Amino acid sequence: MPLIPRRGFADPGASFWTSLRYFCVTRLVIAAVLLGASLYGGERISVGTLDPALFARTAVTYAVLAATFGYLAATRQRHFYLQLAAQLVIDVVGLALLMSASGGVRSGLALLMLLPIAGSAILSPASLAIAFAALCSLAILIETVWRMLRYEEPASSLLLAGLFGVASFAIAMVMNRLAARVIVQERIARQRGYDLRAQIEINRLVVADMQDGVLILAADGTPRAANPAALRMLGLDDARALVLDGWRGHAGGTAISRQFVAWRSSAGTIGGSFDLMASAAAHRDEGGDERGPDPSDADGVGEDGSGRRLRVRFVAPEGDALASGRYVVFLEDLLRVEQRAQQLKLAAMGRLTASIAHEIRNPLAAIAHAGALLEEETGEQIGLPFGSRDMAGAQRMVTIVRENAQRLNRIVEEILQLSRRAPVNVEPIALDPWLDQLVDEFCRTQGCARSTIDVAMRVPPVIHFNGEHLRQVLVNLMSNSVRYATGREASVTVHVNVLTNARSLNATALAIDALHADRSDEPAQVLIERIELVVQDDGPGIDKATRANLFEPFFTTHHRGTGLGLYLARELCLANDATLDYSINAGGTRRGGFVIRAAGTAG
Repeated sequence: MPLIPRRGFADPGASFWTSLRYFCVTRLVIAAVLLGASLYGGERISVGTLDPALFARTAVTYAVLAATFGYLAATRQRHFYLQLAAQLVIDVVGLALLMSASGGVRSGLALLMLLPIAGSAILSPASLAIAFAALCSLAILIETVWRMLRYEEPASSLLLAGLFGVASFAIAMVMNRLAARVIVQERIARQRGYDLRAQIEINRLVVADMQDGVLILAADGTPRAANPAALRMLGLDDARALVLDGWRGHAGGTAISRQFVAWRSSAGTIGGSFDLMASAAAHRDEGGDERGPDPSDADGVGEDGSGRRLRVRFVAPEGDALASGRYVVFLEDLLRVEQRAQQLKLAAMGRLTASIAHEIRNPLAAIAHAGALLEEETGEQIGLPFGSRDMAGAQRMVTIVRENAQRLNRIVEEILQLSRRAPVNVEPIALDPWLDQLVDEFCRTQGCARSTIDVAMRVPPVIHFNGEHLRQVLVNLMSNSVRYATGREASVTVHVNVLTNARSLNATALAIDALHADRSDEPAQVLIERIELVVQDDGPGIDKATRANLFEPFFTTHHRGTGLGLYLARELCLANDATLDYSINAGGTRRGGFVIRAAGTAG
């Protein structure tokens, strides 16, 4: 097994280059000290005494090469092991010459050979480290043998050289093993640092995007941080201002802080959660007109700017995190919880009612058919001894059966239509001729005067909507308006507005506009954000309690209503990337009405 696991000869990381530069600085210091000792040490220091000229030239050359290698390690960080090998070879040759000029192994300069041995053991794989240990030992041994042959050195010098060789191999292996551990720990620490930074970023994104609010409080209840959901729930604008100013002038925040301090001081004997009413401001478009309630907006803000109910829950950190003095507070919008439960209940009920509707469809058709046949027969034909008066009563009963069978069939069709979600084919519709034709057809079908419904539009726009879906939605809305209107001229109005102050462009509108732009025979169109259709009447309006359940399925205030009309209309709008809401200030007219907003182009 190699002494440093998983290490090859590829260029290592930045820490290795830093260590290599430190070794270059060490060489430069050693060369300067030796050169100064030989020049100014005199006879007291026995360095360079045997050959001062060779010692001085070698020390200067060694210092210059050390500076050059340091420059290359700092500016040319390529081919790490090639640079390391060149430096180690220069170390062996230079230190051997300095040792030889100072009297050989007995001068004590052989200890300087530990520098290349340590460098190779720390910065290179085990094979390269052992190779340079052998090279150093061989250089000292050759120099010692040469001195023994030329200067008749005692045999003990050879023993010292051998012991130094053994020590070189031992030091190389031990330091290589220790370096292996340090390198592994460094890699683990670096990887854990990367993982920690990635986890912190992931946690930040999760906390910022989560629907529940999160507050960080100090031990005295002072806010330290808050995610965007918590700011929205508490009606605040800026987390930085919250940290700097605290709960100044905020009743909800003060209540949270007071309850938190009581919970903390009671050591958990007081409940760690409570309900809170938090105020929030009404939302507005960039253009300044007030929006109706948006089903996709889970803020739960009422039209009158009233607050929302929050569930506040305190959580104390565990372990070492407790010493930080920071506590986590979770804010949960109870309206969101109720809506989620309501959606699950409606989904289950929808599946059940669709199954029931499918089962009663055939018996209902048989009842309607039998009623139609019975309506055509006379009393004598069906064998009843009725007079004309009795026959008129029977005909009235048959009419009741037929009308209620038609009503039940309409309910069944609407329920089954909710369960079918066919792909939507969005198409451009020129509202100017299309809307007039729809209103004319509606008035003929419903038996109301054409003057009852007024259509107004400043610019004849083109809306991107499925034609049959838009027909169903508008027929439903106009039916409700005609039912509650006074019946006077223009008692029901359909206004078409162009909204040009939107924040984002609709992808469907962009695609359709691009298709039309390729046709040279069609006039150019200007893409805008939304087309707004407002349906209003001069009736008494819708009270606040009814508005809260307006688009829920099976909710109706009419004795003949199914409670599915508005729910189905909103679902059709959502399928066409449009919205359907009720606003108490629809179209800026200070009157209540239904508002459809969809993508379109201005003609």
